[in-house]
Amino acid sequence: MRIRKQNEFFRDCGAVSEIIGEMLLTAIVVILISSIAVFVYANLEVTDVPHTEIHERVMLASNTIEILHSGGEPIDVDAIKITLYVNGEKREFTYLDTEDVTVSSHNGVWKFGDSFTINTAIDANDTLDLYFVHTDSEQVIHKARLSDSWIS
Repeated sequence: MRIRKQNEFFRDCGAVSEIIGEMLLTAIVVILISSIAVFVYANLEVTDVPHTEIHERVMLASNTIEILHSGGEPIDVDAIKITLYVNGEKREFTYLDTEDVTVSSHNGVWKFGDSFTINTAIDANDTLDLYFVHTDSEQVIHKARLSDSWIS
């Protein structure tokens, strides 16, 4: 009697094809969605924002602002833009501005100990806002208001 019930159980194929069909459709959908996600995310260009410690110093006697790399990740000099607001007037500098900017870097990479020196007309009463921008990621790495304490 027990063997007869087992044989009936194994011979009963009702609803098996529907279950297998649902499992196959679910597997196909998961594989398709995964393939699309891999394709989309593989083609995204993500640029990391470098984490860099920056210090600045204003030297009124020589009309210069020195920006010093004090630690963190190195940055390609062609990916750096410095925006300086002097009393609200916007001035932008890159390493290509050879008459206004002096860069002490090696092999085009700005790393620990290197500096940017900007020659610009400044006065002791000027309000200076400095933005150090990483152009590849379009992010501001460092922002500072240069006050009397930074001026020498």
